Amino acid sequence: MTVMMMTSPGNNLPVALALTEDRALGDRLSVALAGLAEVQRVRPGDPALVETLHAVRPDLVMVDGDAEDEVVTELVAASRRAQPTAAIVVLGDETESGLLLAAMRAGAQDVLPRSAAEPTLRRGLRDRLQRTLRSGGPERRAECMALIGGHTGDPVHEIALALAVRVAEEGGRKPLLVELSSRAADAPLSLGAECAYGVVEAMTDVDRLDAALLEGAVTRHAATGLAVLPLLDPRDAARLDAGDLRSLVAALAAVYDPVIINLGGEPVPLMLTALAPQVRSWCLVATQTITSSRGAARSLRLLGDAGVVVKERVVLAVAEHDSRVMLTPIAICGALGLASVVSLPDNRVAFRNALNRGRLLIRALGPRSFTDSLDLLSSRLLGTGDAAAAPGWRRALSRIGIGP
Repeated sequence: MTVMMMTSPGNNLPVALALTEDRALGDRLSVALAGLAEVQRVRPGDPALVETLHAVRPDLVMVDGDAEDEVVTELVAASRRAQPTAAIVVLGDETESGLLLAAMRAGAQDVLPRSAAEPTLRRGLRDRLQRTLRSGGPERRAECMALIGGHTGDPVHEIALALAVRVAEEGGRKPLLVELSSRAADAPLSLGAECAYGVVEAMTDVDRLDAALLEGAVTRHAATGLAVLPLLDPRDAARLDAGDLRSLVAALAAVYDPVIINLGGEPVPLMLTALAPQVRSWCLVATQTITSSRGAARSLRLLGDAGVVVKERVVLAVAEHDSRVMLTPIAICGALGLASVVSLPDNRVAFRNALNRGRLLIRALGPRSFTDSLDLLSSRLLGTGDAAAAPGWRRALSRIGIGP
């Protein structure tokens, strides 16, 4: 890793990274951002560039445009993938329309004149830097968790909605449910709401997403305040770009806490790969059927291929649990090689009635045992819920990593 410090370390300023070989340009950028950011210079050809981006976690990346268009585009794209919430500015010749278009398509938000004087650079860079800090930089992202199933018949949609509503009803947090499953369009209907702003629309606006825009555009559940952002047309799932999805989730996590993502049964591998670096906890939803267990094993393999340490980060939720039915939740958990399981009592009738009436509230979902189990699942995944209020036998099992 080759990082050249250009301002004194040890302060609380945001970090700006200059990707340039030109020391004179680096010095001008340091002068332009004096008092606004801690400027560090990295050689664009450094083989450890991506590792540097992850380690430094800059709020602003400045790419020297004095190179071939392809090189500039690669640098912008690498910066966007590594730090989705950072502002990215290319320093080049604004008359080069090819460079401008290529840089914007790769993820840059602006192109500033490379030869501009320090005051001009300061105005342009300060604007971009402040927008990023207002929307929440890399260090200010909230928790993200995701739900997946192994089979299309697994009730991931219902569990995701119930969990999100439960977190919203507890108060003190500002949850967002991002629906990417094949049943995504059902989410607002299940909450008795209409939705015209979805994932694709938010991706189009990702450069300017902030709390004000999201408050006005995103559908909210009137009774609990839960925000819902669905993929309005499930056919768009196959066309989503991994980098765009990472950027969107990072922007959402700067405004909402937590971000709960539902990927549904038989998740798309591309989505798992895109979200793996940002999602802290995963919930694998299965039922007591062999088909579901086999599908769950497949989903775990896909998560492992995406780089997720499944035993540490995946909680198994056995839905529609009936104590008279084999396999038991603990047996399924052991067979899948997981360490944590929560069983959710069979509640299908109440689920369907609540969903079809457009009134998915916890009090409409049936017995207390179900909400107790949701609280335990929330506690495992998000650190929410009142696990201490659960019965003593459940707390004892929880201490050794298994649920009721």
